[in-house]
Amino acid sequence: ILVYMAINLIKRNITQLVSGLDHLTSENIEFEIPKNSFILEIASMQEALSVLRGKVSENMHLRAEQAQQERRSIEQQRQTRNEMATVFETDVSGLIRSVLATSNDMAQDAGQLQNIANVTQNQSQSTARLTENALQNVNTVAAAAEELTASIREISRQTTEASRISHEA
Repeated sequence: ILVYMAINLIKRNITQLVSGLDHLTSENIEFEIPKNSFILEIASMQEALSVLRGKVSENMHLRAEQAQQERRSIEQQRQTRNEMATVFETDVSGLIRSVLATSNDMAQDAGQLQNIANVTQNQSQSTARLTENALQNVNTVAAAAEELTASIREISRQTTEASRISHEA
């Protein structure tokens, strides 16, 4: 009976959570979220649903503000277009001169950037060669160290053998 009651309680909590999610998908934030579940996971889901409801409410508010801002913006654009029409011819000629000067500057900058890229590529290749040489040197030193270790072992072995022979004699 306790198991049946627990299952029904869990089922009721989950049904309420799903109902809350259904409300949110239709942007209805006016619903009650059940509280005080003794099951930690259900309580966590209830809290998440509450947070989600707050986010949906905030989103709805932001969209309403955005729509109002768009209406104001459209009106302001109409006024701006009327003002721009009176000064358009003068501004266009100034802009053409400015664009031409900027274009020339950009061409010079592009050339400089290409030169920098070439220098950087050369330096990268040089660094790669130096790194490869360093790696070869490290490998050579490692091989020499292995040979030295083997020689030391052999000398140690022979010393031990000579010591053993001299003790036997």
